[in-house]
Amino acid sequence: MLRILKQEYMLGNYVGGQFTNDAWTQIVSTFNLQTGLTYTKAHIKNRLKVLKKSFSLYHTLATKSGWGWDPDKNMLIIGDLSDWEDMIEANPQYAKCKDRPFPAFAILELLCANTSIAKHQDKTALDANDRDTSSNTSREVSSSSNPRKRKRTAVAKAIPDPVQTRRRRPKITKEQISCANVAGPRVYSIEDCIDKLETLPNISSEAFLSACEAFKDEHDRSIFMRLHGPLLNMWIDRQVAKHSISAVQVVVPSQQQSP
Repeated sequence: MLRILKQEYMLGNYVGGQFTNDAWTQIVSTFNLQTGLTYTKAHIKNRLKVLKKSFSLYHTLATKSGWGWDPDKNMLIIGDLSDWEDMIEANPQYAKCKDRPFPAFAILELLCANTSIAKHQDKTALDANDRDTSSNTSREVSSSSNPRKRKRTAVAKAIPDPVQTRRRRPKITKEQISCANVAGPRVYSIEDCIDKLETLPNISSEAFLSACEAFKDEHDRSIFMRLHGPLLNMWIDRQVAKHSISAVQVVVPSQQQSP
């Protein structure tokens, strides 16, 4: 389930802290196809909710001062063993995190970023902006009392700072590229996609034909041409799964025997 969720996340189908409706449709169908189960969207969402609660416990401990997370062992890095008693006393649920790996940590860290890590980062950035605003206000009040200093300040603001200009140049370039892409996005042809598909090693005939079927859609062609490595393989696997589902849904009418 986590592998399928990660695939949809990497394809950009996780927006505003939740999967899109199309992503959920794909998640449920792919999960049931690969497991032979008949889970509904509610079943998978409930399981994800339980995992997020466990992640919250592990994440709180992993970000504690002096502690950390071992991605190889999927376990907590404990700073001081004596801290365990205090932590468990504060919240008895932490006891189930002790000496127990949690392989879902990495993908859940991505899915929960908007609700935990990102909020902390936003708050830190906001505090920094508040300090900068306060500092700038103090300097402006100080300079307003001196007419000569106020004049020099006005002249300095009118002349661009070369250092600031160099720092802003990458951002300006990115904005120009972004505007160019919006104005004229490249449209890939089916032939372009097939040429790239033929360069992929060890691709099966089923995967090749499923990808070719997807190339009928301009959006899918654009995604295919921009993906590389593991993500590209995940995209192809997804097309195979979709093609298999479509094939199962096709009903072949029985031929009536002539009298």
